[in-house]
Amino acid sequence: MAEFVIRTTTIIPKEVVVLPEGQIAAPNTRVDLPEAYGDHLVAEKLAVRAEDIDPGESEPLDEERKAAIREAIEALEDGDFTSNGKPKTDAIDVLMPEGSARVTAKERDAVWTAMQDQE
Repeated sequence: MAEFVIRTTTIIPKEVVVLPEGQIAAPNTRVDLPEAYGDHLVAEKLAVRAEDIDPGESEPLDEERKAAIREAIEALEDGDFTSNGKPKTDAIDVLMPEGSARVTAKERDAVWTAMQDQE
């Protein structure tokens, strides 16, 4: 068994492991899974190994997710920004690929800061 962090809502079959909170694992949920099944979820981009997450980081931000968030931000309209000038996370979520986990403010800030630094 190894600890994995679920990236998007995932149903874990009871045949694999019975979870105390139920078989539906929400994003950012840490679960102990048999390594083979957990590695399958990692390959499908549904989970990451807990050991691969830096302390204090709620969810790793891989290059594919960064690119999707960036594309969504680039497609926003003027009304999709806060009074501080940051993109609204709800507006980003609408433009994310189907099945994506909701974008957190931390993720938005990381991508937004990188975009501002490139200007």
